[in-house]
Amino acid sequence: MRFAAFLLALATEGDSVDHSVLEQALQALEASDERVVELLTLRHQLASQLTQASLGQGAPASLEERVAAVVPRLVRGNPGPLDTRRIIALFEIVIQLTEPLSMGLPARNGAAKKG
Repeated sequence: MRFAAFLLALATEGDSVDHSVLEQALQALEASDERVVELLTLRHQLASQLTQASLGQGAPASLEERVAAVVPRLVRGNPGPLDTRRIIALFEIVIQLTEPLSMGLPARNGAAKKG
């Protein structure tokens, strides 16, 4: 909410920023943030189901393997502005935080992940 207060303060300081346009943009941004949380929750639920269904069937286990399995599809459909490097970094975090198998998996440096 500090960001919202900052933007609204900008709108009241000068005539260069239209208050209603700024408020609409802020509302849209807040709604998209809420949608991101909803989608991350859904991803966690689906990943949990997939994990249960595929235990012992040789599914990719390491974070790097799972990112490598997901990212190429996302990069092909990426309309931008995020480049491939950012998509990879973003989905390393998304996968790590939403997939149950991420708990206790080795990190890149060989240390165990902490949940």
